[in-house]
Amino acid sequence: DALASDLISQCESDDVEPGVRESTFRAIAGVFAHGGAHISAPNVTRAIDATLRALASYSEGERTSASLALSRAFARAPADERASVVDALNAPSGCEHRQGTAEALCQISRANAALVMDEHASATLNALVRAAADDQSASKCAAARGLGALAGVSARELGASSPVLPKLLPVLTKLLRDATIDVRFAATRAIRVIIRSAGRSELSPFYDVFMPVLAECAVADKSGDVRKQAERAVYRVFNLQDGLEEALEHLRSGGTANAARGRLTDIALRQLAALPTQSDDEADTSVEADLMVSK
Repeated sequence: DALASDLISQCESDDVEPGVRESTFRAIAGVFAHGGAHISAPNVTRAIDATLRALASYSEGERTSASLALSRAFARAPADERASVVDALNAPSGCEHRQGTAEALCQISRANAALVMDEHASATLNALVRAAADDQSASKCAAARGLGALAGVSARELGASSPVLPKLLPVLTKLLRDATIDVRFAATRAIRVIIRSAGRSELSPFYDVFMPVLAECAVADKSGDVRKQAERAVYRVFNLQDGLEEALEHLRSGGTANAARGRLTDIALRQLAALPTQSDDEADTSVEADLMVSK
């Protein structure tokens, strides 16, 4: 608790340079991650207040590190204080602040997905959906990752009956069409997270929503990184490790899903089916990795 208090004091000072605060917030995140149970309630509140202020910083590194620290302090706060945090993140102002709050919502969702879905789902999801419509690519990337984490938890528990999938998959599908490579990459990665979480064939009721655009990304996106993520998503969602039968059944069924058939020809499907077996755990980096590596 004493270490956390000292670190928080550094971030509370206006005399500390943004680069120093960036490193300090990252250290605070680590302290909460490994010893959060021993940090007193007043210091949890101080950490939350300091990180919320830093989300409007002109320094991207400071905003990112503050988001990581906030995501860890969030889990140690009582329910009413967590609700106040989410409310604060629903009212950003200015370009930098919008990017900072989007990143904070992303990291809170990734580090505390089950808690958020149990107690703060509506406000958090609404804020992330708004961030996905922002004109800043950084906000849209953060929103995609956060939505993927929350939708993944819901899909893991409820499968195709998840009430959030019909609302969030169209948002992510729209991001698949974004002009910015980073946004398309984040969206395809988020869809991979949802596919992995939902389990075998659980997303089939939603193929009409996302499959035509995902197929386009897998076959024709100009970014190799986006294509790789999309290829893996198609591979897993159609269970191509078992052959082409499931894919062909859906692609020949007509409707909107049939629009993907123009891209997912038999040749393209055979090429995707020949991809080496690969864990879907790499669909998104771990929260712990974000604590160690600066963006």
